Amino acid sequence: MKAKEQFEKTVRAVFGDLYLDSIADLYKKVETAPYDPKEAPYGGDAPAIALMRVIREKMREKGLAPRAEIKLDKKNTLENLLRTRTELLEKNETFRQLFGKTLKYDVEIMNPNDGYDFDGWNYQGIALEPEEWVVKLGKRKPSHLYYNELDHYLTYLVGAIRQNREAADSSRECGLMVLKHEIAEIKSKSECGKNDARL
Repeated sequence: MKAKEQFEKTVRAVFGDLYLDSIADLYKKVETAPYDPKEAPYGGDAPAIALMRVIREKMREKGLAPRAEIKLDKKNTLENLLRTRTELLEKNETFRQLFGKTLKYDVEIMNPNDGYDFDGWNYQGIALEPEEWVVKLGKRKPSHLYYNELDHYLTYLVGAIRQNREAADSSRECGLMVLKHEIAEIKSKSECGKNDARL
């Protein structure tokens, strides 16, 4: 399935059909604005960042990402940041209700140091809120620390759309496979609910 199709399917399943309409202008820019791979090798240029910032705000609004600042000081390391994220993820009941299997994999099975961390996009010069989790670690450019696997997946798809390429095979990423299975279950339940309403 193309990255565009995966993205739209996921947004509809998680946020509802109407939400895709509400981000239509930002989404169109991701699809059509000129893209310079030298400027943003992972697809994370201005149009992509603008869209994902709005989506992440929606995630926080729906309780699918924490409304909490992730603090960084001189003693912080990537390991400490990932540990803090895991602690906040464990407390996120809304995410647990929708993505319980994904949460279980992230918290109990996946080694945080072997998983996803930053999006690799450059947020330099953008006015940001603390709860957006953009930090500058060491010599890295200021980048967003993923809230969870859903954030990771959506960001990846937006980057792939921006680069006009196919989404890579995710069969080797167990956490992502679990997430995609749960997204399919949410979509199926939603469609069944619509059919029941017609009866």
